[in-house]
Amino acid sequence: MVRALAIVACLVAPVAAFAQDGADLLKQLNGTLAKASADKLSWKPVLEAWAAMPAPPCAADAGCGQDSIWPSMKDWSAFADWAKANPGMGKALIQAQSALAWGMPYGDASLPAGLKGKGVAVMLGDGDHLVNMKVGYLAALRTIGQYVTAEQYRLCDEGKFKEGFELGVAYLRLLRQVCDQSLLAEKLFGMEQLSQALSIQRDMLWRYRDKAPAAVLRDASLKGYPFLGTGDSERMRRLILPEGDRLVVAAQLARGFDDAGQPDADRFASVFGADPAHASPMQRFGEEKMWKRVAEVHGSLDASEEKLQAIYDDWWRRWRMRPYGNPIFELPTETSRLNPVKYAAVSKLLQDLTKAFDARNVLIANANGTAFAAAVVARYRADQGRWPQKLEIAIQADYMKTKMNLDPYDKGYKGFEYRAVAKPKAVDASVGRIEAPGVLIFAKGIDHESNEAATHTDDGSKGDILIWPPVRELAREQGLLGS
Repeated sequence: MVRALAIVACLVAPVAAFAQDGADLLKQLNGTLAKASADKLSWKPVLEAWAAMPAPPCAADAGCGQDSIWPSMKDWSAFADWAKANPGMGKALIQAQSALAWGMPYGDASLPAGLKGKGVAVMLGDGDHLVNMKVGYLAALRTIGQYVTAEQYRLCDEGKFKEGFELGVAYLRLLRQVCDQSLLAEKLFGMEQLSQALSIQRDMLWRYRDKAPAAVLRDASLKGYPFLGTGDSERMRRLILPEGDRLVVAAQLARGFDDAGQPDADRFASVFGADPAHASPMQRFGEEKMWKRVAEVHGSLDASEEKLQAIYDDWWRRWRMRPYGNPIFELPTETSRLNPVKYAAVSKLLQDLTKAFDARNVLIANANGTAFAAAVVARYRADQGRWPQKLEIAIQADYMKTKMNLDPYDKGYKGFEYRAVAKPKAVDASVGRIEAPGVLIFAKGIDHESNEAATHTDDGSKGDILIWPPVRELAREQGLLGS
């Protein structure tokens, strides 16, 4: 009997230790967040306002994302009524935009009663699979994005342009706060949602170009969009690499080794094999066998941790450097030099941080370009419907900040391409060929070469990124996008 109890104790002890590791990991993750008092953080009032709202007429993941909402859509009246009926959400966003940070803690211990059970917590993965974290509040932010888009359109349709653009900018600032959270999933969501929300601002600039007051648009260009701090300056360095992921990866990595820091075949199979929650029994069986074999040749825990740290240090140095003209970008990354067998566990757990670099460039192009577009439309309104024909006029300091005219894809760190066209320019985009009139503002894309906006992709992967006029709104006008 005593021996049986001892065996049970041996089996339970590691589980308890790992549970404690999870608690310690959450504490470490929360230590990476901005140091600010609760009243200086935006997460709680914004999520409480979201929790008080009824569900939207159509969910974001059911084809009604923020980029699908506009006054000529099929269910526009339902969205407009829903947005109008929830002024508390707008008030929460206006107040939250001046917060120091989003700052939502990891785990569910700090959630107020009204948010318990709402699925908004950021939780570690189950069992041995800590890295499969669940970032619950992202779904709430998608719904808030739906609200902001519908309400801004509704306000502008009623001629309340100042209130509409102030609400739009407030949401942008909130997303900018999310970009400073500690996990890659949070950061990528923040950057991608922010880039999309900025593109929606340009849709509105185009739709209301003959109605919105020049003063409102000028304020957006000079004070609203530049506040996001995404430019190629010292402020951009606040948008740091996701430190939280390194902590989670290190914690899961350590679980695969014994007390002497050597690979343990059974632990390797459990920790690095397929997650039981997302894999079939056959897949789990195959991966477990593979990882047991890998354990026989894998490096020690100390060596693996050194490799992990070297990889993050390498990414960190590259993140802080200007991407063009620096010798560091000609060197192979630490990740590319990693022995894929000896450090298979490290390779398995690492996320592709190049996604953050790519998303940052897209965000800079959208943030800078939206400020530029607002300045051009403000000038257009002030000049009685005449587009500025020369770049020198378009970028004058009385309508936009000089630093916003920066194309993140230009190796010479120069401004966007600007063209005044006598007749509409044919542009090939994913929605088909559009005709772009007036003046064009575009970034060069990842090939760093101008193709005169003949081809547009949202991420610059092919051709240029046409910032202005906005592709989506032109496609709607020209019958390429339905309701």
